Amino acid sequence: AINIHIDNIKIANENGIKISLCLFYINLSNVLRRQKKFDESIEKLNIAYELSKEIGDKESIASCLNSFGLVLNDQGKKSESFQYYLDSLKVREEIGDNRGIAVCYNNIGVYYLSEKKDYKLSLQYLFKSVSMSNKIGIKNAEKTAFDWIKSVFSEIGKTEFIQLSESIKFELGDKIKLTDFMNEPIQRDHKKYNRNDIINVVYENGTISSGKYKKFLLDINNEKCKIIE
Repeated sequence: AINIHIDNIKIANENGIKISLCLFYINLSNVLRRQKKFDESIEKLNIAYELSKEIGDKESIASCLNSFGLVLNDQGKKSESFQYYLDSLKVREEIGDNRGIAVCYNNIGVYYLSEKKDYKLSLQYLFKSVSMSNKIGIKNAEKTAFDWIKSVFSEIGKTEFIQLSESIKFELGDKIKLTDFMNEPIQRDHKKYNRNDIINVVYENGTISSGKYKKFLLDINNEKCKIIE
């Protein structure tokens, strides 16, 4: 995999395609990070970051900042990584990079969960990541955020999870399907609904089911979670 990225860098460099060069250096850095070659990863990111600033490519700048955060996170430097996530989010919000925003929301939510044990802030960002990911159709990011939401639930239990969720305000698109938690039929109004049916049932009431926990629904009209008996 590394050789492919090195070849891409060589070709882009020979042809003076700096915007592609930024991307290829970022990709190479990510591979090196996964191989735990952190110094080399940072080195490639620095090259990409300087190139990005030179050509004014804010999308690549934001990607570099996020990748710096990921490297630092993997090195155990959590507080430093968090600041890079915030910096990346700021740039991505400026340019309207919704895909990148969803990723940053997820990273920030995980930080609040794993390092600060601030479950409310963690849920706020993770739910925002789900909302944004669903809105623009990034299924892998949506699933990742849901997996971390499940981690919050497992840490704090049902009662506190519901209490926190009820207090969270959301910035939502038109509709969001929070169905990944569902793993069994739901009984409602003396009729049993399956995973697909329940979406339509709760749509009619202006809500979307988050699934597995039968009474935990997201009220779109009021833009917050609530429990529906």
